[in-house]
Amino acid sequence: MRKMSEEEIKAIYEMAKAIYEGKSDANTCWEIAYKKYGTPQRSFRNWFVPLFRFMLEGETFKGAVPQSLTRYYLERFFDDYGKDVLRNALKSYRGTIDYYELERGENKPGDSAIYEEFTKLLRDVESIDRFTIINELDEAETPDVEGLRKSVFVNVYERSAEARKKCIEHMGCVCAVCGFDFEKVYGKLGKGFIHIHHRTPVSSIGKAYTVNYETDLVPVCPNCHAMLHRGKDGKVLSIEELREIMVEVK
Repeated sequence: MRKMSEEEIKAIYEMAKAIYEGKSDANTCWEIAYKKYGTPQRSFRNWFVPLFRFMLEGETFKGAVPQSLTRYYLERFFDDYGKDVLRNALKSYRGTIDYYELERGENKPGDSAIYEEFTKLLRDVESIDRFTIINELDEAETPDVEGLRKSVFVNVYERSAEARKKCIEHMGCVCAVCGFDFEKVYGKLGKGFIHIHHRTPVSSIGKAYTVNYETDLVPVCPNCHAMLHRGKDGKVLSIEELREIMVEVK
């Protein structure tokens, strides 16, 4: 199989993405790829470009592509689209591996290792997400009755998952108090990690209500989230108040 340079792999991904999103066409992209890298037309049209769609949509791709290209697609799917698309891509990749092993009797060395590597990444990220949501539900905001707590916890968890998703889409994952960015410090493991703070504590509302993710919620790091709930006499500090405290300490 023809070896691809790192530069070609990156360019092929961007071209496949542009074609998928309707921003360019296959003919134009292939002509550029051929002139710059000597990319064969058959490989480009039949394998590299379709692979993008198949992996993005979670469908089994029955074609041969360099493992270096598959690895880069997985990396960029996570970076560009997040864990849900990475899950789709891994489903597609698993189907491709099974197709070659079970139907064609071919064991392609390295594919399983790449699959396991990114499956572990996905598990780690999802584990962090679950941990984050659970930690956002303060004990003080949950009824102090064991039986009731369990039933309320499930409902709040479900609402929190959707609300935090919309808040992150709107405001990002940088702490609104101190500016800490987990992805910049921890790389892929920290991508998408942040706590979501209710400006008005749920316990003070006392009933179900519709969350406005633009005005009611704000992304904060775990440390700042904890400090927001340590105001005098149980008062929850505002984002602005905690910022002022940090300035005074400095």
